[in-house]
Formats: sequence, C-alpha cells, structure tokens
Amino acid sequence: MTVKTKAIVLKHTFLSEEDKKLYLLSRDYGLIEAKARGVKRLKGTLLNTTEDFCYSDFCLFSGKSGYIVNSADKLDNFFSLRDDIEKMALASYFCELTYYLTPTAENAEVFLRLLCNSLYFLASGKRTPAFLKPVYEFRAMAESGFAPNLVACENCGAYDHKVMYFYPLQGAILCDNCVDSVSPSSQEQTRRFMLTPNVLAALRHILYAELDRLFNFKVNSETLNYLDSISEYYVKLYLERSIKSLEFYHSIKQLS
Repeated sequence: MTVKTKAIVLKHTFLSEEDKKLYLLSRDYGLIEAKARGVKRLKGTLLNTTEDFCYSDFCLFSGKSGYIVNSADKLDNFFSLRDDIEKMALASYFCELTYYLTPTAENAEVFLRLLCNSLYFLASGKRTPAFLKPVYEFRAMAESGFAPNLVACENCGAYDHKVMYFYPLQGAILCDNCVDSVSPSSQEQTRRFMLTPNVLAALRHILYAELDRLFNFKVNSETLNYLDSISEYYVKLYLERSIKSLEFYHSIKQLS
C-alpha cells in the first residue's frame, strides 16, 4: 500500500553506503521510521530530501517490514541553518527533543506546525535562538501531555498576584499567600521558580496562545534567560534522560 504525507526528517542513520533509515515526524502518522534506498547514487532523487531538517511531501510504501520511501518532493530544507553552527545545534536539539516526545497521529499535525514554524524563525533570523529555545521546549512539553496548570493559584484560585511560584513537579502555581500551605516531602517537590507578573504572562502565552500567535511576544534578555532555566529544567525533569544535542548546543554557546 502506498501512502502520502508531509513529514520532516528529525534524524537519520546509514544502513549501508547508499541506504538510510529516516526518522520522520509525519503529519498523518506521527513519528515513523522509513528506509530510503540509493540516496547516494549519482542519478538518485532522494539525496536532497533525506537530510536532517528537510520538510517534504513523501510518498511511502507501507509494507510488513515498515515504510520505504518511494519519492519525496522538497518543500523546505531550512538551508541557512547550516551557515550558523549555533542555529544548527539548536535545530538538532528541537528535532531530538521531538523524537523523544514521540508524537502520535493524534497530535502530529500540531507538532509538525510547531517544529516547522520554529525552524523557519530560527533559519530566517526573525527570532533569536535565546527566544526560540524556551518557547519550543515549554510548548512541546505541553503538546505531549506535560502541560502544567498556570491558569491560577492551585490553592486559592487567584489569577493575578504580585508574586507567584511555579512548582514543576506538581505542575502548578501558588501565590505567595498560599505558598506556606504546601508541605513538600522531597527536594524535587520543593524546587520552585518565582514568577513575576511579566514572567508568568510569558509562560501563559507560550502554553495557551494559538500557534499562529505563539511567537508574537517580547520580553527582555533577563526574562528570556529565566524562561530558559524554567523550560530546560522542566524538560529534564520529565524526560529523565540526557540529550546529546542539548549538551552540544551548550558547548557551542560557551564558545561564542
């Protein structure tokens, strides 16, 4: 059976000198694996459509042994990412994080839009890596079912307060009037982040904004750094694994 779907290459491995295994985020089927044969042949048509970050219209043969790429028509490969090692490292991290979050057919279309939009803003330079990293991390976690409740204080229901605290393990916020009511029993449960109104507003926007408005907000560099510390901690808390591309991204940042 032949199926067609839009998909982006998250990563690949070589099965032989000419054949690849592609790890695709597909619009219709979620995370899938597909074999691409003869990608290095001189007259092959798949060379430019099977690279990492390449977004294409795929025609796949679906058989008992899995998917095989029949053809692929390139829609975008975000080529300018390859001109900047920091951007390329961050793009690789977005793709690896997406792979570990394992989108299914139910949420694949949203994930694909989120990833492609993030790579577009990153490649075009319309948003900085420092802006895009916490936005992608926090929204991707939310789309995977790890969305915290940032609507109101979990105890008293207050929506606005001078200071609130975010407890990542509980996935909840408490206002400073209610924070003493929590009696955590472990170090992870005590970990919290103080949220000023500006920081809380940014986090709410990242979580709840429509995708076409997700990147339409501004905060200063200090707030971005704080958002980054929150989002990265949240990813590590729930993913419970190291991500090599994130480590590489940080090593590049240290050199810049």
